[in-house]
Amino acid sequence: MVSRVDGEAIDAAELVRFAGAAALSPEAALQRLEAERLLSQEAARRGYAGAAHTEQIARQALVQELLREAVEIDDVSEAELAAAYAEQQARFERPETRRSTHLLAELRPQATSQQVDAARELIEHAIAKLGAAGAAPEAVVEALRHERPALFANVTTRVETLQAATATGPFVPEYSEALFSQPETGVVPRPVRTEFGYHAIVITEITPTVVTARTEAFATLRAELTTAKRKARLDALLRELQQRTPVRYGADTEGRLAQLGL
Repeated sequence: MVSRVDGEAIDAAELVRFAGAAALSPEAALQRLEAERLLSQEAARRGYAGAAHTEQIARQALVQELLREAVEIDDVSEAELAAAYAEQQARFERPETRRSTHLLAELRPQATSQQVDAARELIEHAIAKLGAAGAAPEAVVEALRHERPALFANVTTRVETLQAATATGPFVPEYSEALFSQPETGVVPRPVRTEFGYHAIVITEITPTVVTARTEAFATLRAELTTAKRKARLDALLRELQQRTPVRYGADTEGRLAQLGL
């Protein structure tokens, strides 16, 4: 025995456990335990020990202690973290994306050689104007209609602003290759032929690759794996307890619950 508070003993084993758990010196731990004894004894003298809410708090404390010992264990190994990272690495890497606007001189599968030549010539002129003036593709189309109306005799054009895309999609390969063919925004300096026709492509925005630091990724995975393991242990513990201690309901349980309006 180390001390006694109104006849209630504090022994050395309890003091050692409490000091270690609370990271206190022996002196500070003893003072804390003595204060708890004094407070608990006073609470009992005031009649709190048998109160319903006190018993509920005590049950909750017992449950928390059980969960701490049997469920809330941090046992994620470095091997598990490495395996999870290898499997989910794509989560922590956001590839470069690019936005673009393009002027398309449309060509149907059965287009004649004359139409193909006209589409390419129109796009070549458009690229020259886009690169020189930095104008919007719509404005370039209108300017070319006034300056070279013959270019539009056999060609249908349209201008589109496209969604951000990675190098692997969702566009046709020829378009994606051109979109990622230069390091900066601006006009791709050559006509791009696809199954849809000839394109003049303007790269309008580049969002670079973002890679989450390995330490940050591991911290995220550790938290997720810990949560998953704790849930699995809790589910297993509840199944075991339910098998050992079946829950029995009264004949009118459903009716009583319905009356509560829950």
